Amino acid sequence: MARGGQSPRFHSTPHTHKSNLRCRAVTIKTIAIISPGDMGSGIGKALVQEGYQVITCSEGRSPLTKELAQKAGFQDTPNLATLLIQADCLFSIVPPESALSVAQNIAGHIQSANPGLLYVDCNAIAPQTTLKIAEIIGGAGARYVDCGIIGSPPERRGLTRIYLSGPDTSEVLELHGQNIDFRNLGDQIGTASALKMCYASQTKGTTALWLHSLVTAQSLGVLDPLRKEWTSSNPTLWGRMEDNIPTVPHRAGRWIGEMKEIALTMEGIGLTNDAFEGAATMYELVDAVFHQKGYSEGPPILEVLSKIEHHLHDHHE
Repeated sequence: MARGGQSPRFHSTPHTHKSNLRCRAVTIKTIAIISPGDMGSGIGKALVQEGYQVITCSEGRSPLTKELAQKAGFQDTPNLATLLIQADCLFSIVPPESALSVAQNIAGHIQSANPGLLYVDCNAIAPQTTLKIAEIIGGAGARYVDCGIIGSPPERRGLTRIYLSGPDTSEVLELHGQNIDFRNLGDQIGTASALKMCYASQTKGTTALWLHSLVTAQSLGVLDPLRKEWTSSNPTLWGRMEDNIPTVPHRAGRWIGEMKEIALTMEGIGLTNDAFEGAATMYELVDAVFHQKGYSEGPPILEVLSKIEHHLHDHHE
């Protein structure tokens, strides 16, 4: 039993879904993507290359997002209503903290624009959050697919797996895109999000744990003997840290919300959320130190640790 409430239960469909919509299976030809950031533009580009029409609405988006969409071959629509009218399905690929508000905004337009829309939520969110969104989208009359993306943008084969769950996955599973692997996890909404949360808890969660250990060692003057011990007793571990830590300054801001969703997932089955709330706090710290975005390499590991240590020192004097 979760603290303060019941453990989340996965559902085959929210009760607000309209059963007659389940029969409206269509062949997907036009795919809307909100929003074409690094992952969204990568997935969209792969689908464009396979002949699908991929559309977005760049109204109010940053110049970088608009550039990514244009380079990926997206077609722009003047507003959200037009986007929804034209789309057979919509992929929501936004920061986790925006997933709910994006769904609420789209739900407000669905009934008048496209009540048969297939809404695919691809965000790094807890099962509890995806169930809330499924209720919102189902209540507006559309169908909902729970989706978890594992891997990096599909620049080559083997990098990107897209896991799907829910009763309306069949049309999405028929999609084909270069370097994209769609995988079915069954008919329960929440399963795909659960897998994403458990996977990211080990990958990004472990990186946060490494940073706690390394920054502490740096601050207490034992980083060098710790590094020597690791290279002796577990050399592959230090190598992974050297490769991974320099990429964190560019990504930390995007991982804060994801760690909070993992914390919510763990709390939902009765575990403490402390570890991943702590991971979120670590990424907030790194983001505050570096203020960097994108996927390019950052400074070497020792410089990353030194900058974080100096920031902590300056803010604790």
